[in-house]
Amino acid sequence: MFEEILTRFEGLRFEGDPTDYPRVHSNLIDGFAHVPIAWDSIAAPA
Repeated sequence: MFEEILTRFEGLRFEGDPTDYPRVHSNLIDGFAHVPIAWDSIAAPA
């Protein structure tokens, strides 16, 4: 499902520098707390 959604977002990109994104500090989860994204347009479904 996610692959199909990603094909519709044209120009999908990260906003800013990923090394500056806030991270989750936990024993169970190691990742980004927020990932701001932007895109140029959304294509019509096939």
